[in-house]
Amino acid sequence: MRFLKEFFSRIAADIHALSAWEWGASSYGNIMVPSRPSEGDLKNYERVIDAAIDNSNRVVVLGTTPQIRNMLAGFNGEIMIADFSQKMYRVTESRVTSAVLAKENFIRANWLHLSSIVPRGSVDLVVGDLVFNNIHPEARDKFVNMIGSLLKPGGIFLTRVKLHNSRWHSADPIDIVKLCLRSMPAGSLYSPFMIYRLGDKILDGNNFSFRSRDFEPLLRAALAVAVDSTEHAHILRSIWNYKNIDMTRSFYPKSFFESLVEKQFKLENALIANDYEESEFFPIYQLQKK
Repeated sequence: MRFLKEFFSRIAADIHALSAWEWGASSYGNIMVPSRPSEGDLKNYERVIDAAIDNSNRVVVLGTTPQIRNMLAGFNGEIMIADFSQKMYRVTESRVTSAVLAKENFIRANWLHLSSIVPRGSVDLVVGDLVFNNIHPEARDKFVNMIGSLLKPGGIFLTRVKLHNSRWHSADPIDIVKLCLRSMPAGSLYSPFMIYRLGDKILDGNNFSFRSRDFEPLLRAALAVAVDSTEHAHILRSIWNYKNIDMTRSFYPKSFFESLVEKQFKLENALIANDYEESEFFPIYQLQKK
């Protein structure tokens, strides 16, 4: 009975996550750094990718990040794009060069099930931006083992990870809002850092996860003391936005993350861009299959 309850609970969670992800696809063009890789991040990705693969290799890209897919324009091996949202793939097609689109194969699948689709031990490089932050706490070990099973010995898993920044744990919500507004790009309706700073504040210290719907009490506390009309408007938009894109997300203490992956991987490098705030908490890990 417990097994069935957990089984149907995970199915419901997957359906909810897909619904939230596809709702967000309509505003993909508004995604800003650090939710997408910066120029500095892309240079770090490119340096490793260029050294890691040749034209006889197989590459799996987790997610539809167009900037990463475009790096493979000169690669003539096999390219597999894996995501559970067909809509997200279609939305990003216009941002990918025709040369890449002609070569890549899209796999609509939950990442946790990829080892039943892609032959084990057949992949030279797996790359995905911020993918660990979308993995449910209960599925972390399964995800790491699945990636490890796909890769050849010595294969590379390249991924940017959001590490926990404990600075924000004790910060007052209105101070977080004000700091986010101060660095918000001109013309933008949302701060790209709000979700990360609020997430760092409410992160569960036991499983290192949070639900964005749980931001509402923090944002309403900030709204109660906000005196500026711009602050009011931004807080109200944020409350509405985080209700619609509600998912379980994970931010990792550095030591916890590195311990999580060490059974399958050797840590080769942690590359940090220097062209956006708090970039030291968004390293790109270069992990080599043991």
